[in-house]
Amino acid sequence: MDQRTIDPLNIGQWRFYILAAKDLDTAVGSQKTISLGRLKELNPVVVPYRDIYSAIRRSVGQINDN
Repeated sequence: MDQRTIDPLNIGQWRFYILAAKDLDTAVGSQKTISLGRLKELNPVVVPYRDIYSAIRRSVGQINDN
């Protein structure tokens, strides 16, 4: 993002990385931290704030949103 326009209070600019805990555990085991680069290698679903709920539900197979 452009450093001049970043506003940490504007949640519309945020992106959230959704990945099932079992997939994270498989990849990093008992490790307590992960870099953004490594997380991206695990192919998470990247969503804005408004889509977090449905992305999490889809990741655990509870619903099939269109």
